[in-house]
Amino acid sequence: MFAGLLREAKAAASGLLLKYVARASVAVPFAIALGFALAATTVMLVQSFGQVTAYWIMAAGLAAVGLIAAAAVSMKEEQEEKAEELAEQTDTQEVVSEATAQALGQAPFALLGALASAPGGATIRLPCDPSPDLLRRTAALSSCS
Repeated sequence: MFAGLLREAKAAASGLLLKYVARASVAVPFAIALGFALAATTVMLVQSFGQVTAYWIMAAGLAAVGLIAAAAVSMKEEQEEKAEELAEQTDTQEVVSEATAQALGQAPFALLGALASAPGGATIRLPCDPSPDLLRRTAALSSCS
């Protein structure tokens, strides 16, 4: 019984691992290319402005890229939080709506139960009718004059 479960877990884990290895194998050449581009840019700036100024320019450029990336990630997280809050509100409203519908559906039975459990039971006052037959049958329930 557990052997099948373990096989499924291993298959799922290996599938996930292969998926991430495939993504990494695509990203590695781009990371290497970015490294060479940064090195070439640094060499060009060193030739144009000198070593110290070129390194300051590179540091400022990379810091600007980092700030832009941080702002983008922050905005994305904020949007996800708003979407999550909206989903929670929607779920809450659905739960309240369902509870209200259930309460309204059960209200007639609750009223009947309250009437039936009242001390002395539910009393019914019948309308006064001059017929002697009706008066005789309902003398205990009706007080007609």
